[in-house]
Amino acid sequence: MATDAAAILSVYSGVLTLLIGVIGFFLVRTFKELDNKVSAKEFESTLRDIEKNTDDIRRIKDNYLTKDDFFREQTKTEKKLDDMLKILMDLSKGG
Repeated sequence: MATDAAAILSVYSGVLTLLIGVIGFFLVRTFKELDNKVSAKEFESTLRDIEKNTDDIRRIKDNYLTKDDFFREQTKTEKKLDDMLKILMDLSKGG
């Protein structure tokens, strides 16, 4: 009788171990699939953000002055002001 109980307990232990192993395998596989789906969604979201930023950069390049253009225009304005000041100084001297 003791050997029958030990044998039954051994079979139950083996079945339980096998069942836990199978459940663990499917849980790990399911979590990996979920991670891949989440990663794919994050990747798509990141691609949309990159495309939006690329469009913004393109628009900024088309609509705004560069640093060199600003300095060039500033130099032209300063030269005109200097010419006007020279004319005013000549007029104030009587010439």
